[in-house]
Amino acid sequence: MIEITQKQLDANGVYIDNKYKTDSGYVFNDDVHIFCAIIFSASVCVEGNQTIEGSVLVEGDETIEGNQSARKAQFVKGDQTIEGNQTIEGGQAVNKTQRVGGNQFVEGDQFVKGHQFVGGHQFIKETQVVTGDQIVARTQTVEGDQTIKGAQDVNMEQSVEGDQLVKGSQIVRGNQTVRGYPVYKIVGMKHIGSRNNLTQILYTKHDEITIRCGCFFGTIDEFERRVKQEHKDNIYYHEYMALITYARTMYPKYKELAK
Repeated sequence: MIEITQKQLDANGVYIDNKYKTDSGYVFNDDVHIFCAIIFSASVCVEGNQTIEGSVLVEGDETIEGNQSARKAQFVKGDQTIEGNQTIEGGQAVNKTQRVGGNQFVEGDQFVKGHQFVGGHQFIKETQVVTGDQIVARTQTVEGDQTIKGAQDVNMEQSVEGDQLVKGSQIVRGNQTVRGYPVYKIVGMKHIGSRNNLTQILYTKHDEITIRCGCFFGTIDEFERRVKQEHKDNIYYHEYMALITYARTMYPKYKELAK
């Protein structure tokens, strides 16, 4: 077991023990237990398990070959790779891609600016924001809000207790339960447009109309601009514009029924 304490940091909280320093960053060949807030000025590789009791800032990539348990906030400026399970109790931000080979449990907020890959089950108790694609190999449970601006692929069941917004395409191969999304009416129209597929109109409690059409997911105004830009005056343009007209015409009627 390698223990890291305040004695191994400089006045700014930067880790200065060069015993484990290599050309590629810090390489720890055993389990690591961090007892203090710490800054790693280079990439970090732990060949065992890692336990974190203080907040951590990693200036480069982070690779944990075992399990990781963090009780404070963690910020990784590069890629994050966890070969085993990951438990985050204080929130986490990953600036690039995140890969978790086992299960992931997050009790605070999580922000991933790149893609996210979780090989096991994923449980998020608070807000999660992923700006790239998300792949979860097993089940996903989210008790807070989840916003994903890329594509989402969940291999088994998905349960979301809070809001969920997916800007790209969504694939859930098992059952899907979303209890908190503020939608009071969904209307679907099949076999229309350039995809000859389903286009959905979502009437939300935020007083807006949202459209899901293929990989597009956004407001009705954004959808109208996209249609005018891509289809000009062809048959698909008229089909989509008819849907837009219907959506706006029915909006006050559906809103009144939802009261």
